Amino acid sequence: MTITHENNSTIGLVELPQLKLSDPDDNDYYSLRKYEPIISKQVLISHLQAGGFKTKFINLRDGDYTENYGKKIWRGIELTKNYIGLQIESIDPESCEIWCITVNFTLYREIAMMLLKHLASTGKPVVVGGSDAFAEPQAYLRNGATVVVKDKSGAANWSLFNYLLGKGPKEALTGVVFADGTQYPKQKTPLDPEEWPLPSVELAKQCLGKQSFCYFSHIGNATERNYTQIGFD
Repeated sequence: MTITHENNSTIGLVELPQLKLSDPDDNDYYSLRKYEPIISKQVLISHLQAGGFKTKFINLRDGDYTENYGKKIWRGIELTKNYIGLQIESIDPESCEIWCITVNFTLYREIAMMLLKHLASTGKPVVVGGSDAFAEPQAYLRNGATVVVKDKSGAANWSLFNYLLGKGPKEALTGVVFADGTQYPKQKTPLDPEEWPLPSVELAKQCLGKQSFCYFSHIGNATERNYTQIGFD
């Protein structure tokens, strides 16, 4: 692993594109939620900014590009696997000094691996966190991740990114495992949610989304359609 000392100290935080599973009749087997709030990035970016880090948020959900990456037989039904949003290769791996991916669902592991390999292709460090990486860190470390974060409270973040940027000692590391097998057990008290910094208005607008939910309720002989709006108009 190379510790960086360059002037470009931007941390790029990338939201995965949306997964779509569909049968031959184009019936969707996984709800498209591309406009849902992105709470994990809102919390993480706010915390990094409070620590004085320069961040760049890239939302790969935000587009209509579709790419097929395989098929899967489920209960005798052939499902096509696509990701929808922005093309992974549209990101310049050299544009940030460190990259960060969050993967909470195993269903997204293949998409995450595609993104991981692309971001790591020029040698920039890639940090991976989230529930799936926490459960199976070696799957990500074998495929290009520099380090997997195993402390989901945020207590590991500042010391890790300072170290990767060449600004902090490895002795301060906590709750992370590196690709060479070196592990740093949790040494710090997990952060309480009340300690998480509030996001800026700009960041909140980027992360809250515009997901609309529609449901039907039957009242007598009439059917009422209801919409719930989350986010900004």
